Amino acid sequence: MSLFDVVAAIRFPLPDREEFAEVNSHLDDADLDLVYSEACQNALDERRSYLARLEQLDDAAHEQDEEFDALLAELEACRAQIDEAEHRMRLLLAYGREFVRPQPYQLKDLARAADISVSGVRIAYGEDEITEAAQVTGAKPRRPALGAGR
Repeated sequence: MSLFDVVAAIRFPLPDREEFAEVNSHLDDADLDLVYSEACQNALDERRSYLARLEQLDDAAHEQDEEFDALLAELEACRAQIDEAEHRMRLLLAYGREFVRPQPYQLKDLARAADISVSGVRIAYGEDEITEAAQVTGAKPRRPALGAGR
């Protein structure tokens, strides 16, 4: 298996047959086989498409006398996804505390849902996230911005 194949297999794994059967226990055996086969084919199609993109990136890098490492590129993509998810989480926390009326979400509920401490919720967002949440949603915060009126 090439490094490209390994990275593609990790990014688009085939569904586990037992887990798939458990989630789809309402299907009879024939339908389960059909749906499982389709899910596997979808994963393989995703892999093929992804491999083609990796090969294009590799070719482009070689044209510029550079090296392309699929594993490092995938790790960078994972980090970018984590950063985006964390940003989205900060916006949701800000919205839950600063915009929801008549009472904001309780810190303990937000902490449990976000899998962080109550104090972590308190410091997870700031004025930038409150401002962005307001811009994205069109909502007004329950309290004026800390910097307003100074």
